[in-house]
Amino acid sequence: MVDAAGRFTITGITAAKYRVQANISGPSGWMLATSVVSGRDVLDTPLDLRQSVDGAVVTFTDRPGELSGVVRDSSGKPIAAHTVILFAAERSLWTPGSRRIRAVPSASDGTFLFRMVPPGEYWIAAVADVDDGEWYDPVLLEHLATSSAVKTTILEGGKKTLDVRIPSP
Repeated sequence: MVDAAGRFTITGITAAKYRVQANISGPSGWMLATSVVSGRDVLDTPLDLRQSVDGAVVTFTDRPGELSGVVRDSSGKPIAAHTVILFAAERSLWTPGSRRIRAVPSASDGTFLFRMVPPGEYWIAAVADVDDGEWYDPVLLEHLATSSAVKTTILEGGKKTLDVRIPSP
């Protein structure tokens, strides 16, 4: 819980590695932007807590990024029944549960939408057959990044449209 001055305290934590997460109640459209501890943003990488930490700063934004588009076959026709995977271009962020790895199914008209996307460089690809959660597998992500994925940049508050093409078999 956060007090009226915006301060928070977490007690009773065992020394270990943690991911910092926070949420805001109230109007939708806000997302966690940064979590700085000892001068380092630990939102995307584990925080190793071996001692007390003072002065952590958690920042929210009401300017999340958004990416939408259509999955298309090699002739440009929209296609459904594909999983669209959005993942960070930075390989060090390819970790299970990363907020920078997302997957959504394409709709019956081939459309897809990613909301609340943190700013940064990403790869995006569509696959016909993937198991639930497999999109966190670095082997799959590496294969996509070096074969069919397209690189894109999401800006803070940006709303981008990008179609994804499925290569011919």
